[in-house]
Amino acid sequence: MNTTEMVAEIAEKTGYPKTQVRTVLDVFMQKTVDALASGDDVMIYGFGKFSTVRAAARKARILQTNEEIVLAAHNRVKFKAAPTVMDRVK
Repeated sequence: MNTTEMVAEIAEKTGYPKTQVRTVLDVFMQKTVDALASGDDVMIYGFGKFSTVRAAARKARILQTNEEIVLAAHNRVKFKAAPTVMDRVK
């Protein structure tokens, strides 16, 4: 499911115009990214938790050239689904 399909389904179920639903979804995504960028976790009860974890710098190899490179340390986004979500996805 992509964003357009999500917006259409939410608009159909709620009766709100697609433009309003799209605005709310855009704000939700932006606020989630903003919170993660500032180091905060985003917990949505009954859905799951978004958080960041630090990935250490490490060596890697470019397979085509066999050249060894160093990948810099960086943050990764992690999502842990709530038990109710996991039960439905089984």
